[in-house]
Amino acid sequence: MLGDELLDVVRGETARADVAYAEPPAKLTGGFFTENYAFRIADAPPPWDGPLVARLFPSEAPADLPRREATLQRLLADQGYPAPGIVWFDDAARLLGRRCFVMRRLPGRAMVGGIKPRELFTSVPTLLRRLVDTTASAQAWLHRLDATPFVEELADLPIGVERWFERLAEFDDLAPAHTWLLARRPREASPRVLCHGDLHPGNILTEGGRLTGVLDYTVATVAEPALDVGFTTMTLDITPIDAPAPVRRVAARFGHGIARRYVAAYVAQTGADLTNQRYYEALRCASELTNVVSYRLARASGAQHDAPRPTWDAVAPEMVEFFRVRSGVTLTLPPPTGRDGARGR
Repeated sequence: MLGDELLDVVRGETARADVAYAEPPAKLTGGFFTENYAFRIADAPPPWDGPLVARLFPSEAPADLPRREATLQRLLADQGYPAPGIVWFDDAARLLGRRCFVMRRLPGRAMVGGIKPRELFTSVPTLLRRLVDTTASAQAWLHRLDATPFVEELADLPIGVERWFERLAEFDDLAPAHTWLLARRPREASPRVLCHGDLHPGNILTEGGRLTGVLDYTVATVAEPALDVGFTTMTLDITPIDAPAPVRRVAARFGHGIARRYVAAYVAQTGADLTNQRYYEALRCASELTNVVSYRLARASGAQHDAPRPTWDAVAPEMVEFFRVRSGVTLTLPPPTGRDGARGR
């Protein structure tokens, strides 16, 4: 049981045998790759006091991902950025047999609560008022921070664009995308900055109109600013929601307008060179398709796959078209299986 395993960790870290929960672990919604559990320890000494979250990674995640995320979140919190501070991380430790860490639970609510149609469209007033400026400001702030400590601490790990090429090379279905992206890889503009890579409204927390948190550093990369902008605009342009195709098309038109305004706001704040933005949109599209292909192949073979259905699986046709428009390359994916096929229509 997760609750028992977490208590064992806290007892070992605090040297207190009488540790108990004020609030036992409860699964949080909105985790589309990891599983996240909120909990609170009663009368806990620092750093175990206050609201906490245990973050569990699927077995399909790269082995170095928890270390990369934990390191970046710690360094960002040290620089005053609103990333969840790390309370406990042990690269050899497991919870429920999975890599993990414990972080602080930040105040506020996500600007979009989820990818279901009702959750998305009930958030429209908030999106219209705040999403553009908040997203651009959070990204500009991140890009002003010093990337050197992160690069130095993870000198033995791939933290740049190369890891996306390595992942693409694993899938024959995506070989045309891999070839195109390698052949047209641009010379990176300066400077190289910390890129969140997935800065959509579901990963941005606000409270009373104030930015209180930026979550989920799974895609974090050190690269030129255009990568972060391109990764963000790809998400906004497609707007991955699990809904019938007509609803997805309406959401995508709305997202495209938001994307244009967001880019203008970001450039106004930073003056960054975004020459390579469309290339990075294509790279993000292809990289997310690796998760779709991996999931579909696992489902078709009956292999164990403890990661949930990727957010992007429902919009795979739109992703194939998005990549074709930017590259001229048409990709053929494994078909969805079972209920996923019906849900994707």
